[in-house]
Amino acid sequence: TKYIAHNFDMCIIICTFAPQIRNKCRAARTIVWLGRFSNCPLYATSTVEGKQYLHKKVNLKTFEELGVNEEIRRAISEMGYENPMPVQEEVIPYLLGNGNDVIALAQTGTGKTAAYGLPLLQKVDASNRATQAIVLSPTRELCLQIADDLNDYSKYISGMHVLAVYGGASIETQIHALRHGVQIIVATPGRLIDLMKR
Repeated sequence: TKYIAHNFDMCIIICTFAPQIRNKCRAARTIVWLGRFSNCPLYATSTVEGKQYLHKKVNLKTFEELGVNEEIRRAISEMGYENPMPVQEEVIPYLLGNGNDVIALAQTGTGKTAAYGLPLLQKVDASNRATQAIVLSPTRELCLQIADDLNDYSKYISGMHVLAVYGGASIETQIHALRHGVQIIVATPGRLIDLMKR
C-alpha cells in the first residue's frame, strides 16, 4: 500500500479488505486514506486486479459558505485550513447567529478551538478595547494553546488583543496587560478568580 499525505496534520490509513484482497491491493499500489485535518479532502480509491474503484468524494463546505469573514479566512488559509471539519461546519454558522448557546462535544484534534474561536473573533468589536469574551481552560498548557490559536486566527484583524492568564506567572504583569485593554481573555479558573478578587 502506498500512503499519500500532502499538507495534512494526520492521515488515518484504513484497510478493511480480507487478507487475499489486501495482498492484491498492495501489488496494485492501492491508496486508501482518510484525512482528519480541516484542509483534507475525504475520499478513497482502490485498484484490485486492474480495476479502479473511486468512492464518492464528500462535498465539503468552505469557510466562506459558513459566514467567516475575509480577514479570518486569509489567516486560516495561511495556516493550511481549506475546508471546515464536521464540528466546525455545525457550530460556526450557529454561533455567528444572534444569542445562540452551544454545547459541542468532539474528540481531541477535531477542530473545536476554531469551531468557537472563529465566530468569537468575528463577533468581537476590535475597535473597543473593553473585555468582550472570556474563554475558560482547565490547564495552563491548553490556555496558552488556545490563546496562541486565537492570535493566529486574528492575525489580520487590526486592534484585536487576546491575553492568556494562568497561575504560575506574575499576576501583576497580567493585571497590567488587562488594564491596557484586552478584548478576549483566555484563563484558567483559579487565576480568573484571583483576578476578579483583585
